[in-house]
Amino acid sequence: MISFGLFLKTAVMNCLDILQNFSTVNEAINYLPTRPHFGDGSVTVLDAKGDMAVFEIAHSVQAVRRPDKGFVASTNHFSAPETIPFWVDREPDHLKGNSQGRRRMIEAALRSAQGQVDIPWSQSLMSTHGDRLSAVCRHAEVDPLSVTVSCVILLPQQASMYVANGLPCRTLFEFIRLAE
Repeated sequence: MISFGLFLKTAVMNCLDILQNFSTVNEAINYLPTRPHFGDGSVTVLDAKGDMAVFEIAHSVQAVRRPDKGFVASTNHFSAPETIPFWVDREPDHLKGNSQGRRRMIEAALRSAQGQVDIPWSQSLMSTHGDRLSAVCRHAEVDPLSVTVSCVILLPQQASMYVANGLPCRTLFEFIRLAE
């Protein structure tokens, strides 16, 4: 049995390797298939030149999604044709479709922002509440099976990020510089 701690540690180590050793999205995308992974997931990769992609990882296949309309968004489900058949919605019936609902909420907000996205706007989006299928910020008292545990807003051009270690609507975002 693989513990969540081992999964999280492996994911964090892979992300740190990417941040420390690669400067472009293409370099990171070429590196990711060589790294161990457990289960399904995705990694959103951005670089200082503005390139971006989502790397989707299924048990036996990987895929890369590039920007559509100037942005990438990712929640828990797969969207690339190669990985869609491998994603199983394991949520209880009352939560089935929440990954797709959250993604639709995020993509609609990004489209309506028309490129006018900044840190306060991003923090507000990550703090958005809605119905049980579209809420981006998810609380235990609303549904203990689907809770937001953290939020990261990446600023690749500034080699920094904002992190909320907890519910984004209740937690101050901490600024972290990744490189000098």
